[in-house]
Amino acid sequence: IDVALGGQVAEEIFYGHYGISAGCSSDLENASSTARMMIKNFGMYNIDVGLKYIENQSYSYQEDDLSENSKKKIDEQIEIILKESRERVKKMLLKDSDELKRLAEQCYIYDTLEFNDIDNAVKGNINLIKAKKVREPFNLLEEGSKILKNIL
Repeated sequence: IDVALGGQVAEEIFYGHYGISAGCSSDLENASSTARMMIKNFGMYNIDVGLKYIENQSYSYQEDDLSENSKKKIDEQIEIILKESRERVKKMLLKDSDELKRLAEQCYIYDTLEFNDIDNAVKGNINLIKAKKVREPFNLLEEGSKILKNIL
């Protein structure tokens, strides 16, 4: 779950809440699905939800026997798991934010990086990256100013 939320949390840290891309949506879906399985299929996390095995589908015809209260408890536990995960990830990413920022900038510029390129990006050896550049560096504040000028 932490890994799945890593990209979205990193985007939020470095690009702000409005800089989160749609690319993270499947990661969020996978994190939510994993949390749902932990609770419904494996009886993990909070014993109050119960130990009954429930098919890992969204609330569908297979779960008609679940009360609204049980569904609500499951949803609450999923939210708790995801929030706790986001906090762990955020703390970890902020600890190494300079390295992460260098890597994020190079991922934007190059799209695909091999291991050595990633290592060079993290260490700040940008001139040693061998990948093919696909776009120029993006300055969020500068680009935002251009967009606002065009709108106004």
